[in-house]
Amino acid sequence: LNFWQYENLKGRTLLICRERSTEVTSLLATLGDDISKVAFLIGPEGGWSAEEEASFEAAEATCNGKIQSVSIGSLVLRAETAAMASLAAYSVHIDYLKSREK
Repeated sequence: LNFWQYENLKGRTLLICRERSTEVTSLLATLGDDISKVAFLIGPEGGWSAEEEASFEAAEATCNGKIQSVSIGSLVLRAETAAMASLAAYSVHIDYLKSREK
């Protein structure tokens, strides 16, 4: 699990887009006011393997909230589409936060 150590995230919050887990919150609910350093991990076609899912859960338990599983909706998307959907949701959230500042 060396990859998941906090030092490798360089201060970012890693959001793992997961489709199978029942214990994930929506992407927009997860994003807070401090979203300047976020990284997304998008899975392959067919979803994450059982070993990868177990690795994510172990990493989440040890990284003090810097690694979180999120959902980008109820649809199962192609990897390319999931990446675009994640970035679009992130962009909308940033615009929302900026509009609140005015």
